Amino acid sequence: MKVHQQKTRNIVPSTTLDTSLLRSRLKVRHLLFPALMMLHPPSLFADQHYSYRGNLSVQAQRFTSNDVQMLTAEDSQSAALSIELTKNINDTSRLVFEPFFRVDSLDNNRSHWDFRELKYNTWGDDWDFEIGIGKVFWGVAETRNVVNIINQLDSLEGPTTNETLGQPMAHYTRIGDWGNLEFFLLPHFRERSFAGPEGRPRAPFTIDTDAASYESSEGDKHIDLAVRYSHSVSYWDIGINAFNGTARQPLIALPSNSNNETNTASPFYYQIQHISTDLQATLGSWLLKGEFAYETSDFVKSHFKTVSGFEYTFFDIKESGVDLGIVSEYLYDGSGANDFNIFQNDILIGMRLSLNDTQSTDAIIAYSYDIDDASEFLTLEFSRRIASSFKLNLEATTLKDENYLAATFGWYF
Repeated sequence: MKVHQQKTRNIVPSTTLDTSLLRSRLKVRHLLFPALMMLHPPSLFADQHYSYRGNLSVQAQRFTSNDVQMLTAEDSQSAALSIELTKNINDTSRLVFEPFFRVDSLDNNRSHWDFRELKYNTWGDDWDFEIGIGKVFWGVAETRNVVNIINQLDSLEGPTTNETLGQPMAHYTRIGDWGNLEFFLLPHFRERSFAGPEGRPRAPFTIDTDAASYESSEGDKHIDLAVRYSHSVSYWDIGINAFNGTARQPLIALPSNSNNETNTASPFYYQIQHISTDLQATLGSWLLKGEFAYETSDFVKSHFKTVSGFEYTFFDIKESGVDLGIVSEYLYDGSGANDFNIFQNDILIGMRLSLNDTQSTDAIIAYSYDIDDASEFLTLEFSRRIASSFKLNLEATTLKDENYLAATFGWYF
């Protein structure tokens, strides 16, 4: 099978910054735009046909173990801004614009921006159509969503993130009593971004995204196609999906040259055929969940993936208003283990505590055990709203090669 090297990188406006000049300009805009928003938000969107919401956050991370590249930096600070602007054109159409920005003190690659959404949306009684850059989420599981294949993961947002990049698409939905039938045409592929030489946490090598190669001669212009059927029947929510196109998670190949002193790898994007289903049953305090996917390709053996399990919630414990949820899931991926797939044969158990107070206080703890190599993964998360517009998030996570702590303070407007 012939492999095609990507010669040019004609990326849509949502892309990782590539030059120091662009980074410096972006940092200035990071300061100016939120300042304008804080000073004059009503005047910017006084028209009743406009609405907006967003958040401005600062984050501090601390790495508590030696990383694989023996980097000296142990701390990083970053700032992020996300705004969603909506203009209602009439009763059946609207424009949506959602830019995202982040500036990071440690990793130039993590200083990036993206259009999460930039789309035109129109609808009728039994149909919906959108075209532009959009976000789509499929799945029911807590830890990983093996059926969620439309958007590329924004891996720069952290090792446990489910944030995705905006995907250029035309998306049509037919709505009926028999369920929803969705069709997707995806004309441009978004490459995955990776931490740079100074970034943490990351793999034991640097990934050069400029050296990306493709199985398809069309490279990132390959047109991907997808279809989804979803319906609710009695206690069950059911989704059935099919996808044909470029795999969102690339293969990572180290150069065969033994003199590769920079220890640099390159991503390879191959074509896949993907069929999957997601199921959820709501039975009182029980949620039964399952995601099942089967993929075929010419470069990776055909394999099965699943995340399945349950969640049981103790509601209003002793009439205190507090809810406690118990989650357990089994994760399997027949493609095998690698630096970007730590859940290939694992069992996870977790707890979610919700105080249901005016501050929306929540805490999560999750532990997983790898059946094959006995490795362990532990994460703790805490969030609490402060006053009416601010929120504090704390996270502590143990990874295979290093551990980290993160604190994020956000203003929501």
